[in-house]
Amino acid sequence: MNSSTLLSSTSLVLRTLIAASSRNWLRVWVSIELNLIRFIPILITSKSYLEAEGSTKYFLSQALG
Repeated sequence: MNSSTLLSSTSLVLRTLIAASSRNWLRVWVSIELNLIRFIPILITSKSYLEAEGSTKYFLSQALG
């Protein structure tokens, strides 16, 4: 596991804990969106064409939403 993957994974866990423990809906929404921003590069670095295509479609649908 390289350092960027470790940083991304740690960031995902931390933001998930922030979202779960927050009482403010805006903070929950922001942490979930920040999780998405960190999650997409992990998906894109896969070597399979279908996984990269799926992550791109997922990103575009989330951006439009």
